[in-house]
Amino acid sequence: MEKQFFGFCPAQGADYGITVEYINKTSLSDTRPVYEMGLATCRYNMFGDKCNANDCPILSKVPRTL
Repeated sequence: MEKQFFGFCPAQGADYGITVEYINKTSLSDTRPVYEMGLATCRYNMFGDKCNANDCPILSKVPRTL
């Protein structure tokens, strides 16, 4: 499952959105679906040379599990 998250990007000085892929980690004992964060995609920093993903305020607010 993919979800988009939006917030202010200080590298661009504007609001921006990133896409996060969630991986289904549901087991037979779970009573509801469990998803864990997988790959996050930022088209602005696609090649990793515009900013540091570890300092991304949008990515820092993304839930690790759903």
